[in-house]
Amino acid sequence: STEQEVAGAESRPSEEMPTEEEIAEQAQEIPERPLDAETMALLLEAELALYRSDLERALDIYEQLTSSTEDVGVARRTAEIAMAVGDPFRFLDAALYYMELAPEDDELAFELAVRALARSAEIEGAWALLSEHSDRTYQLRLATAEAVNLASQIQDDYQIEWLLENILDTYGEDTQDPEVQISLGLIYETLENYEMARIYAAKASLAQPDNLLAFRLHVNSLIGTGEKASAVSVIRQWIEEHPDDAETRISLAKLMVSIDQQAALPVLEGLSEEYPWSGELLLITAQLHLASDHPENAIPYYQKLTQLGEYRAIAFFNIARIYERQDELELAAENYARVSAEDVTEDDLDMLMQAQLRLGQLRYLLGEDGHGVFEELRSAHPDQAVTLFHEEARILMDLDRYPDAIDVLNQGLAEHPATESLLYSRSIAHERDGQTDQALTDLRDILAQDENSATALNALGYMMTNNNGDLQEAYDLIERALALSPDDPAIIDSMGWVLYRMGRHEEALEYLQRAHESLLDEEVISHLAEVLAELGRTDEARQVLYQGMQDLPDSEMIPETRDRLGL
Repeated sequence: STEQEVAGAESRPSEEMPTEEEIAEQAQEIPERPLDAETMALLLEAELALYRSDLERALDIYEQLTSSTEDVGVARRTAEIAMAVGDPFRFLDAALYYMELAPEDDELAFELAVRALARSAEIEGAWALLSEHSDRTYQLRLATAEAVNLASQIQDDYQIEWLLENILDTYGEDTQDPEVQISLGLIYETLENYEMARIYAAKASLAQPDNLLAFRLHVNSLIGTGEKASAVSVIRQWIEEHPDDAETRISLAKLMVSIDQQAALPVLEGLSEEYPWSGELLLITAQLHLASDHPENAIPYYQKLTQLGEYRAIAFFNIARIYERQDELELAAENYARVSAEDVTEDDLDMLMQAQLRLGQLRYLLGEDGHGVFEELRSAHPDQAVTLFHEEARILMDLDRYPDAIDVLNQGLAEHPATESLLYSRSIAHERDGQTDQALTDLRDILAQDENSATALNALGYMMTNNNGDLQEAYDLIERALALSPDDPAIIDSMGWVLYRMGRHEEALEYLQRAHESLLDEEVISHLAEVLAELGRTDEARQVLYQGMQDLPDSEMIPETRDRLGL
């Protein structure tokens, strides 16, 4: 109902909340004038505008009709729409006019006027209106919340402190009225005086255990004073004592997560059993387990989520991730395949691509054909086709399937001729497959297109150095690359290595030490150790290799170099 919308997210105390029958009776008592056909037509137009969510048009019509009809019902509707539009000054005008037309005992008119005054920064005006009706403490809290919120947004501590002083003068520090206590708690919380906020919030919660605003204020003030354990405790107690309020229990469980995830987990597990229809609750519980030391505990919650349409994609995706971490590759592939485009939202498109990429890789790892998956991806994402050819070739090269990687890159170059990055990747695959001449040809083709490609110059020079090519030509190529990218540690390493192969050991050492200082890489470490050993500095070479094995424990090249050098 509009009355509930006006009241906001927090409910009135139960003794003040009117029933639907009372609201209907009150509406019948409002003296509304008969409206002519022209006015009714405009009202219909305004309501249709509301139906289309065109609030501005609806408000324009209602403002016009309020002035022409002076009808209480029309004025009330105008004020409600103005509040929804969010223009504080139009809301203020509409609310004050509605209060002027409404009967003296119209609670809604008074309430809207107080809200409007507070929202338009007329806090003194709101206070003056409240002072004429000092018994209306519910509206006091309402106006206080509006005023404090507005003042905090515009960083106006003066208004907040002014309001605090007046409330204390009127009601006293020891007020026993829960609504006043909530108002004081809200103000102290905004002023970051959490100790005083906690005192008043605790009093209000004790007087009105079911008042959710008082309870949340109490929890926030406990967090503000560093009493997180107490905040968690009171939340847990509230959840236990209100078994029939599912929405609030779930909301408070989420709040508990933000305070203490470990303490929140058993509460979330219990609520997930009670409310298996709450996808949000199941997802939070699953995600906490996923981030724990036992991510496999998340699987039952994700499996329940697969039954709920909007969560199916993320559920299958994370189940697959868990199985993949456990090396259950067949189960992982099975669940990645279930991440369907039909279940994915616009925000989850990247997740869909990741699932398909992982599926393609896993099929290759399982000895199956993953090429079809990549073909589907390239068809669905033609703008990323080159990147996807690279990714498929990388996976195959990691599996030492160099001929298959070359076939994929050949297909990529057939569809995207002379693409530099694909030529470069194919040169690497050719070299690893022992086809050095083809690798060198690919690099020369790149330089034919771009003679200043530092990457290709360096790669060609380095490959020639490693494969007994013309060392002087290799040196010239690397020198050109270094002139283009003087701070690139990979090129600096290449220069050191070609100098070493040319017998210029002292010069080589200088370049390799520079590369080692800025790049942690197994080839750089091995090159540096080899030059040090050649210069007779075996202790230094041994130390470089030892440190390299500490820094790169998965490297195979470093221990091989150590053994080859007899160190």
